[in-house]
Amino acid sequence: MGLLGNILVTFALMLWPMVWIVSIMGMGGPGASNRLDWMIQLLVYMSYPIWMFGLLSLAGKSFWGLASGYFLIGCLALFITFNAGMFRNISNLLQGIQNEGYSVVRSTAYFNAKPIVEADAESFDMFKGDLSYFFAYHAWDNKHTYYRGEVIEGAPGGPLEALNDLSRSRDYVASGETVIYGDTVLPGCIRSKLEFFDEFQRPWARCEGNIYHGGALVEGADAQSFTPLNSWLAHDKYRFYVRTEVTDTTADSSSFRRIDNGYYRDDHRVFYLPDSQIHEVEGADVSTFEVVMEIDDDIRSDARDSRFYYYNGKQVAPR
Repeated sequence: MGLLGNILVTFALMLWPMVWIVSIMGMGGPGASNRLDWMIQLLVYMSYPIWMFGLLSLAGKSFWGLASGYFLIGCLALFITFNAGMFRNISNLLQGIQNEGYSVVRSTAYFNAKPIVEADAESFDMFKGDLSYFFAYHAWDNKHTYYRGEVIEGAPGGPLEALNDLSRSRDYVASGETVIYGDTVLPGCIRSKLEFFDEFQRPWARCEGNIYHGGALVEGADAQSFTPLNSWLAHDKYRFYVRTEVTDTTADSSSFRRIDNGYYRDDHRVFYLPDSQIHEVEGADVSTFEVVMEIDDDIRSDARDSRFYYYNGKQVAPR
């Protein structure tokens, strides 16, 4: 093969690592390993050096003075070695076994293509339709409930009820009167006594005299006065909590209340809650503080009092 041909083939080979990287990224999406057509398409893209050197070998052309067959064998070996996982995924799909999620094939239940030894394939089931997206990790048979393919200790068999609201998952499910969050049975709680807070505080739940966050018991919380502030923070009339743990703050829990847009107050101070922390707004006058979005020249603010403008809980300019 001439000089120009060698240069063009070399350039094509230099693009091969980039094609591999793009193909790996293509397998990163949810459900990608369950799409047989997509994986075959990626393999075709990644195999172009094999076809290239195969044609050169058939034509009797060399590459930089060496027989093209040597490069064909090398590319084929690399292709098979680095795509072994994808070939295994394709083999699973041809047998009807899903590489992601649950499947039942030939009297065996699988999760992520791994057999679930304890499962009874005949009675094995999982959520269908939209709920299969929100509760993809839960499944059941007539004896056990499963999370990510593992038996949930203390949980009876199904069927499961998805305890969601407005089609947005809270990750709570129930088997009869047994309440489950993820892979944990809620201690001291039965389905008929379970209640949720606002949708935006969905990890929180109340069950008679107990409070839970993500299925974990918030020990010592006063259930009657308990008020979630966001997905991480909450308070009752005695103390504040970050998830299940008590947190220290200068805020007075008994008079703590919402203003707007992340700002809160008690009887004496103003606070800003951007995430899982309670920040006192330094210098804020609680009696004149109000949440108002304003843009004046180069100053942007989202709150003000009689003396200052504030943005994200910090003073930005005097009034």
